[in-house]
Amino acid sequence: MVTRVTTKVILADEIGGRIHDIFAGEHFLLTSRYSPHLYILSPWISNVEIKGKIPKMGPMSPQICYTFESMDLAHALLLARLLFDVEVNLVTKPPNEETYSNPAYVKNMLDFLDEIGCSVFINDKLHSKMLLTRRIAIVGSLNLTKSGLYDREEIAVSIDDLENLSTLEDYANDVVRESGPYGYTAHTGKREKVTRGWLYNRLGGHAHVEVQYYDSSIENLLLNIETFYLESITKLCMRTNLPQFRQGALQAYKGPYTSEDEALTFLKNVLARKQFPTIDFRHKNVDFNFEEFMKQWDLTHFKKKTRQR
Repeated sequence: MVTRVTTKVILADEIGGRIHDIFAGEHFLLTSRYSPHLYILSPWISNVEIKGKIPKMGPMSPQICYTFESMDLAHALLLARLLFDVEVNLVTKPPNEETYSNPAYVKNMLDFLDEIGCSVFINDKLHSKMLLTRRIAIVGSLNLTKSGLYDREEIAVSIDDLENLSTLEDYANDVVRESGPYGYTAHTGKREKVTRGWLYNRLGGHAHVEVQYYDSSIENLLLNIETFYLESITKLCMRTNLPQFRQGALQAYKGPYTSEDEALTFLKNVLARKQFPTIDFRHKNVDFNFEEFMKQWDLTHFKKKTRQR
């Protein structure tokens, strides 16, 4: 009986591409009965550029949905949240002078992730490095920083069998429980104000937001993220009674509001941060001919001429 190899060694020049595949959505199961999740354990972290070589999957690959060859980490996580509704748990060291030469830069990034609904945790004892989804784990020596991905000799292994993934998920959850929550989301229910990400999740996430992603480009969506959240949540406030918000942090909500201005005023008063933390959107588009790709796909997999499209 042949046993399938489930562990693969990844050398330095491959690591970035494998990590890019995760952020591009290759391992987020849209048809699963469970929400896709992503655990990130990285003692040191920065808004590093996530580079990859795409497309390399089939015509239904989520990578082709937005054809980014590279993207900064913060917006890659934002896109994972918006397109795939990924639950993100990030554990890192505290953003202070003892850990970083520029702690304000790291704090701003963590504020951004907290604001979009990622669960951020701080652990000054963290040393393990891992990215984990329901389908794959990458465990190795690298941090999610420019040095870790591109400047140093690092090594990692990818793991995709269910038994080991389950063990690693238990481990990740143990690390989260031993870590301190970061940001306003940690105090939801104790403070009057909440993050947009927390409110967005409580309103049902992207599945109920009436946004046609391709009416405007994904790039435009990412560049106008604050408008996206406020307008989307405003529409939901105007058509939903939301009785669960009449207690605790959102007890001031008396909706449904009858005007967009009225709902917007409420949202601006209840949100923890008036403006999103400033993170420059850095990306590179793929030079990609979809028709030519489909011809090659059909010839390779169906042994016939391309179909009419």
